[in-house]
Amino acid sequence: MRLSIWFAEPIVKMRLIALLVDGCRSLRDGTLAGAIHGYAQYGDPPVQEFMSRLLRRVCSPLFDIVRT
Repeated sequence: MRLSIWFAEPIVKMRLIALLVDGCRSLRDGTLAGAIHGYAQYGDPPVQEFMSRLLRRVCSPLFDIVRT
């Protein structure tokens, strides 16, 4: 029982990542960021928070390119 509780959050995150990989397989750069943004707009708060963190990480290199 303890082990299933301990693994619950990582399993949810792995499922979210699998969803993104399947849905965004052929996307690159800005279109990938747009797709992740779309996933961050719905769902429960933990899903939104996870997708928002991922979106910040994906957009960081894009913002660096725009700044330079």
